[in-house]
Amino acid sequence: MARVISACQGGKSPGEKKERKGVGSRFFPLPGNDSRPLFSSGGRGKYAVIHMRFEPLTKAQVEEWTTYHEEQGEKPDPNNLYFMDKIVGGVVPTEYIPSVEQGFRDATVKGAKYGFQCIDMQVTLFDGKYHDVDSSQDAFKLAAMECTRDAMLKAGIVLLEPIMNVVVHAPGQYMGDLIGDISKRRGEILNAELDKGRCMIHAYVPLASLFGYISDLNSATSGTASFSMEPSHYAPVKEELADLRQAS
Repeated sequence: MARVISACQGGKSPGEKKERKGVGSRFFPLPGNDSRPLFSSGGRGKYAVIHMRFEPLTKAQVEEWTTYHEEQGEKPDPNNLYFMDKIVGGVVPTEYIPSVEQGFRDATVKGAKYGFQCIDMQVTLFDGKYHDVDSSQDAFKLAAMECTRDAMLKAGIVLLEPIMNVVVHAPGQYMGDLIGDISKRRGEILNAELDKGRCMIHAYVPLASLFGYISDLNSATSGTASFSMEPSHYAPVKEELADLRQAS
């Protein structure tokens, strides 16, 4: 039986960012090392050993990566997933490194626990082993996929939900009720103004809490209010509040 080993080493703080069907996910590796053997069916082409370090990216780090790629005339990764090759001495041959990156990226399409796209992550391949006969591109891809999933489960995953930038305009007499309704929807009031009998409410509101809002708004104001919304950012959400219906 041939052997595929993935060794995952955690980093410290940082984060992740993209939504998949309403909810995104990110995981925070814990300091320290971890490795465990993974076994695949025997035969030629099944040997690969890799050591990878996973680090969630802060907002500042995401901006640094974005600036770097723009300066290089390249497009930043849409999910802010970045792979770094730090192999020295040929311990992992050059022809296998793209397979390691592909395995990492394939594993992030669906997070290990919730099935949503993972975001805002930097991974560094820094060590490994291969066999002249029993190593293959598929073996290194598999090792990277298992390593990434293992890191997610051991480090812990943080669910993210899309937050909308919402602006409501309505007659002034409804201002208090509208603010209360937004608060019940887990919204964050950013600004509220009253001018010439009309009110304006600016808030951040989770997208999951806005379904049916236009009907409720029309009902509460007898059709005299209007609102607009646009995507703003992603924010952590507790599992019991997240919309997990489309996770797979």
